[in-house]
Amino acid sequence: GEKQGMQDAKAMQRPMLVVSGSLDGEVLNNGESVASRRMVYDSLPLGAKALLWLDGADHLTFAGIDKQLPSNFLMRREKRTLAAEDGHHQRVAAVTTAWLKEQLLAQPMGQPAGLGSADVWLRG
Repeated sequence: GEKQGMQDAKAMQRPMLVVSGSLDGEVLNNGESVASRRMVYDSLPLGAKALLWLDGADHLTFAGIDKQLPSNFLMRREKRTLAAEDGHHQRVAAVTTAWLKEQLLAQPMGQPAGLGSADVWLRG
């Protein structure tokens, strides 16, 4: 459950990039919330961790599908999320690529460019 997941996160010894968003909450009545997704980052030990938090991104933003998924009976999607999806995908691709280059090739990534004013980038 959630408690075990947070304990597992606290024991993490490797670099971790957490990617989530302000609407990345419950899917299929699984009990997840925006707060519980954020707790993953907060629970990781200090060190090589980072959080990319995209304003308006929901769970399906990160589904890896190259076309917009509309609202359906399983998940209601906001119009602003659908409108921002291409930009969200571009930011996720840029940040994850830079993060991997930093971790694997020792190429410092610096502050990500192109984040929205309500997006969050944290290192810890």
